[in-house]
Amino acid sequence: MRRFPPARPPRLRALDMPPRHATPPAHRRLPPRPAQVPWCSSWPFNTVSHPQYVGSVLTVWGMAALVWGQAPAGLGALVLFWTALYVVTGYQEDRLSV
Repeated sequence: MRRFPPARPPRLRALDMPPRHATPPAHRRLPPRPAQVPWCSSWPFNTVSHPQYVGSVLTVWGMAALVWGQAPAGLGALVLFWTALYVVTGYQEDRLSV
């Protein structure tokens, strides 16, 4: 006698996923991208090349200054390492980007 695999319960059939190449429904499609992205060239970008990194480093230094008296011994090394990471990232964005 030949045995057939059991049929899936009907409640699991609703969970079948569409194929990956299927077009998403209209409410899930992304709007078309603009041809040109308007970059900001006014303050603070005309003063400092990476103001977001400068602000982050100043925040790290400020928080370190606030807790310096109660901080563990490695806080200075951590702050210097964190600052070096921002410097390297800024250098990569300036010099190594296409």
